[in-house]
This record gives sequence, C-alpha cells and structure tokens, in this order.
Amino acid sequence: MPKMEPELKAAALARLRVTLRRLALFSLACAILAVAFTFKNSDAPSIHLLLAVAILTGGSVLVATFLMALIFYSANSGHDAEAHDAQQHIDKDPR
Repeated sequence: MPKMEPELKAAALARLRVTLRRLALFSLACAILAVAFTFKNSDAPSIHLLLAVAILTGGSVLVATFLMALIFYSANSGHDAEAHDAQQHIDKDPR
C-alpha cells in the first residue's frame, strides 16, 4: 500500500480529533446516565458511590471508544500496511 500524502494524513488526523471529541461527550453522557440510574434506584446513595459509578462508567466507555477509533485511524492511514511490510522484510532476513 503506498504511503498517504501529508494532506490526506492531516485530514485523517483532523477527523480523528473530531471523532475523539464526540466520543468524549458520549462517554460523559454515559457517565451521567449511569449516575442518574444509580441515584434513582438506590435508597440513600453516598457521594462516593456516585463518584465511583461516574468515573468507572465514563472511563470504561472512553477507553473502549478511544481504542476502537485508534484502530480505525490506523487502518485508514496506512500505518498497518507499513508495519506489515516491515515484518515481511524482517522475516526474509537470513540471520
């Protein structure tokens, strides 16, 4: 696979940044929903419980979506093909 032009890589990186901002907002919304659900269904929730739910839910969603976005960016930008080509050169080395 040929290397991408710098303009295309810059555009792909800009798309990744926009996607990551949207995913951060999505993770914040998931954390707020989880806290609201916990608050509604618990008799006397402590602030510690609500903070833990918010941090764990938001953090889990953020990490998962970030890694998926990074996989798609890597595949679209040609980094995977470059790594695959480098591995073929290493495998052919007679040493």
